[in-house]
Amino acid sequence: MPGQSTTLRHVLTQEKPCLPCTADPGRNATYTAWPQLESSGISIWSEFNLASLNAGYGHILDVPIPEGLMEVPRAEQVLAGVSLTKEEHLNYLIEWNDQVLQKALRLAKSHLDLHPGIVVKHEFMAADQSAPMWLLDRPRRAKINHLVRLDDSPGPTCLVVGLVRSSSRWSGSAVAGRLDDHMAKELIWPLKQLANACEMAKTRYGYIQTDEEMVVCRFARNGSEWHVAIMPIPWSRYGYHVLTTDLALWWICMLAMSTYQPRDIVEEAQMANINDWNVVNLGQGRGWVCQHLYSGVEKPTPPPSSRY
Repeated sequence: MPGQSTTLRHVLTQEKPCLPCTADPGRNATYTAWPQLESSGISIWSEFNLASLNAGYGHILDVPIPEGLMEVPRAEQVLAGVSLTKEEHLNYLIEWNDQVLQKALRLAKSHLDLHPGIVVKHEFMAADQSAPMWLLDRPRRAKINHLVRLDDSPGPTCLVVGLVRSSSRWSGSAVAGRLDDHMAKELIWPLKQLANACEMAKTRYGYIQTDEEMVVCRFARNGSEWHVAIMPIPWSRYGYHVLTTDLALWWICMLAMSTYQPRDIVEEAQMANINDWNVVNLGQGRGWVCQHLYSGVEKPTPPPSSRY
């Protein structure tokens, strides 16, 4: 965009071509070693919405990016000529996810001075790649399609894990629509597969990409009992006033990179909600602020005694 600045929000809300997948439906699989996730452990991640995103991270999304600082990938160019005739062709969508995410994360990480000196690594399975992509936690391994991690050691460094499914084989919207009904066990299996990968990666954040939607997930566990909060987001969404798939993936990466909150899988009661704030006295006459529990952004607020 010559002669003007752009913003991360502009980059992450652009219109993308819709690419229906014509692959044979096939069936999902499950393994006894995967986490024990039942339909009763699935819920809607209701606070994962645009209002929560704007409150916690809008100050980053709307910062002007000077021309030349960030080359903006264009979806209509990157995905031009793509057809999804096999499920592995969904990796073209993963490739887009990663391309736009790399640039957006690098800019946000630098602006917030997150994990200085540590590089964010991106690995994904290319659409023409014949060998599977494995997440290793020896002796275990899990087949995945996308991994975002901090290039750091020691300790767990994975941020977000991604899988693919054709919409004819699985739908997060179908899961969301049957939470109070008798859900077919096969609908749960891809979520169990992602739970297994997230457990190995030691991160609570993951997603499943279909040709129709992205389903973002946050996992929790209480002993052997697993829970997952999901939010399906249509691939077709675009524009400043909606939560797009690109915004959603950037957001869960930012949550995972938070220096205020851990990313490991714990009980739900131990997790801070993504729209929660703390009231903090900055001291030295600087007054009181509300501080976001993940981004750390501060907003002035009256002292507690004067708010009631």
